[in-house]
Amino acid sequence: MTIYNAVKNFVYASNPSHSVELDLFTYLLPFVSFIMDASIKRAYCVQAKNAYIIFKILFIFYYLALYVCALQATPDVPFYWVVCANLLLFPALMSVYTWALMKGKLSKMPSAMPNNG
Repeated sequence: MTIYNAVKNFVYASNPSHSVELDLFTYLLPFVSFIMDASIKRAYCVQAKNAYIIFKILFIFYYLALYVCALQATPDVPFYWVVCANLLLFPALMSVYTWALMKGKLSKMPSAMPNNG
């Protein structure tokens, strides 16, 4: 849904009356991401390094602050374009973060995945 909103904002950018609108899924995405990561950490017994957790929290604050500031912004406001790019970037970065967490790349331990062999 977030990517859909970003594409919609890019497509309607030529319409000066179009603005960024509040979408609850887009607003709640960071919280869903945080809950998903907590579940992954618990399921795989992963202890992520504090630097990665702090980075994720700061990125979530950045995402939410930018999104709220850009609400009702029209294409002539710079926030409009920054939030459109952010709507594409955030899901991608959080997917990479989750993948790295599952593979143990962000872990304090050498391998976070259970050994089945």
